[in-house]
Amino acid sequence: MPRRSRHGKRRRATVDWLSAWLISGIEPDDGTPGFNPFTMIDPKAYARETWPALRATVLPAFVKRNPGRRPWAWWVVDAVEPRRRLAGIGTPVSDYFMSFGLPTYWTLDPDMIRAGVRIVPVDIKEPPVFEGQGEYLRRLGLLLPKETLPRETLLPEIADIEGLDSDE
Repeated sequence: MPRRSRHGKRRRATVDWLSAWLISGIEPDDGTPGFNPFTMIDPKAYARETWPALRATVLPAFVKRNPGRRPWAWWVVDAVEPRRRLAGIGTPVSDYFMSFGLPTYWTLDPDMIRAGVRIVPVDIKEPPVFEGQGEYLRRLGLLLPKETLPRETLLPEIADIEGLDSDE
């Protein structure tokens, strides 16, 4: 009796983990079928390499379920600028570490210096605040046809500073 080819399942698993990663930016487990951990040495470069081929299918499906928001890879590859900062105290340690259009590397260390300039530490009582994803998309005219913005995507977002400690 002939056996079914397993290539279709393997290819689907590869696309599934890749699509999930392009949406979330969260690296899959090493045991995931089709996943090569060496591709994650430079995740942004891998996103720039893979996103164009999957954009046409991933983006509309994502936006249909999440209007006013964009997948992680969209922010890496297609975003025209970071989201605008509206308020708060603290300087990002690096402009390279961004996720969904927001800086992700902050410090509480008042003595940190980058390129000869002292970094202003995050004030936990007044953390940095940025425009919402929907506001960004509306402001720059990046909405898809028929995309409507839920109110919550227009509201400002507080930078994720969890996990910081004064010993950094």
